[in-house]
Amino acid sequence: MAEIEKKILLAVDGSLHSRLMLDYVLRMRHHFPGLSCCLFHVQRDLPPLLVEEAEHDPEARAQLKAISRRNEDHARRVLDDSLETLQRGGIAAGAIEAIFQPRSLGVARDIIIRAETMRFDAIVVGRRGLTGVQKLFIGSLTAKLCEHTEIVPVWVVDGECRNDGFLVAVDGSANSLRAVDHLAFMVSGVPSVPITLLHVIPRFADHCEIDFEDTSGQAAAVLTRSDQRCLDRFAAKAADRLKQAGLEPGNIDFKQVNRTTGIGRAILEIARRQGLGTVVMGRRGSGGAFYHGRVCRYVMEKSVERTFWLVP
Repeated sequence: MAEIEKKILLAVDGSLHSRLMLDYVLRMRHHFPGLSCCLFHVQRDLPPLLVEEAEHDPEARAQLKAISRRNEDHARRVLDDSLETLQRGGIAAGAIEAIFQPRSLGVARDIIIRAETMRFDAIVVGRRGLTGVQKLFIGSLTAKLCEHTEIVPVWVVDGECRNDGFLVAVDGSANSLRAVDHLAFMVSGVPSVPITLLHVIPRFADHCEIDFEDTSGQAAAVLTRSDQRCLDRFAAKAADRLKQAGLEPGNIDFKQVNRTTGIGRAILEIARRQGLGTVVMGRRGSGGAFYHGRVCRYVMEKSVERTFWLVP
């Protein structure tokens, strides 16, 4: 059976977090048969005032050309170094593409547009640590990618992710099933991948912010029964999708835990205990539950030496 091509766009900038992202791809490549990579670099901004001055000032125009050449030289070095890293790690030259372009709409939007236009299966980026003040004023590339992507999943690599295996946080929603589908597609053809499907049983307050003073617990009991029926149906569908991808049932673990702490914290704790290096989540929860966006942000921000896949 021919391998299905799996195309990922690697956003590179020559930094340490970018190199660690490449290390993750190399370490995990045996889980993704048919993998092809596009190294993509968005060039640094040209100074806006200099661009304006260059329209009527020859000296400014010459300076602008010199900066443009330096930016191009930097972009080529970044791509050459990244290409060498991937080839040295065992990815064939024919499976790697290297492209750079000037910044147009902003780094995050330029990456997303490229990924959507060329129909990549995922965007992969290394997370750069920012101070609280930096996050307040400029945000982070990873946060912007996760916020604005509508089609292409985003993989956020934090540090040295040494552990194989995947944890998929599920809640029975269609978006959770899409997260399972994405993982199943990427690992299709590798039957021995360890996968845990984790459901953290929600509390009534997670679905409704209003306190109805339900002292009898009837509403919570109804929610629990409904949640369980939904998960039973979901588990059957998820197992079928993973089976169709060729995964062995013995490597798939479906786990439910009661919420005794924050949902995001519970997800990361299970991943840590089971030695699973990649956490996969859908962005929107069951019924559009208001807590789900907070959970995604928590897991992404608190994932240390772990990779977070966000599936829109």
